[in-house]
Amino acid sequence: MSSSQANILVPIDFEEQSLVGLRQSYIYAKFAHAAITLLYVIENESEDVQTAKDRLDRLAKDVELESGIKTSTIISKGNPYIEISKVAKDINAVMMIMGFNSSLGIRKIIGPNAFQLVREAPCHVLTIKGKQPHRDTVKTIILPIDLSRESREKIAPGVEFAEHFGSTIRIAGTLTSNDEFKENRLVAYANQAKNYVKEKGIRCGNKTLRGRNVPKMIVDYANESNADLIILVNQPELGFAEVFTGSEQQQIVSLSNIPVLTIKPAARKDTSTFTNPF
Repeated sequence: MSSSQANILVPIDFEEQSLVGLRQSYIYAKFAHAAITLLYVIENESEDVQTAKDRLDRLAKDVELESGIKTSTIISKGNPYIEISKVAKDINAVMMIMGFNSSLGIRKIIGPNAFQLVREAPCHVLTIKGKQPHRDTVKTIILPIDLSRESREKIAPGVEFAEHFGSTIRIAGTLTSNDEFKENRLVAYANQAKNYVKEKGIRCGNKTLRGRNVPKMIVDYANESNADLIILVNQPELGFAEVFTGSEQQQIVSLSNIPVLTIKPAARKDTSTFTNPF
């Protein structure tokens, strides 16, 4: 399947959480001027394909009537983890949106490979917890930053969202030590990022968060700020310890009841400039 129009992929299993993700996809599809593609993966060979297709087609019609967004469907067979990634590549999806209800993963859709899919997805991934869709706007965006080169890649999508929704951006620098040199570098970078955002005419503040538990600090700050979106940069490679404890990215996705957008880094060596992901 290919199309000149941008596509947002929404895996569906007809459980409550995937439908919450679908409902939330409307505002992001309108933001990206994208169509919505619903994907249902058949794992059980005994499941009737036509019945599944009819059910998914009815849902697509309801989505179009409710949202006014062009919506298409795909039925696939096989391992959901493999098929979701494959379809995202086939339709050149700009974003994948998934609802889930467990701190252990998106089990109703993709089983134990949930966070591996987030890490390895060919596009940006928006994950949503909770039994109700989040607000139908994005008033406050949290941009956690550190001293990594990849960290700055979340600035551009944050600016794009803020321009579209009239959002306020809050930059959260994270420090896990009392290293004065690192703190000075982080503060300097946070101020640089804040000035860049303000030059775009966007309200922006920054705050340094100190502590050992970075994911909890970020989620707590997002909750205190009544945020609507946290933007992270994908972390495709895990260190040895993270294989057992989970990456900071994975822990934030697990902890947050606020939608989390995980940005796929640009495939280039130089990440010193801000780039538009869409």
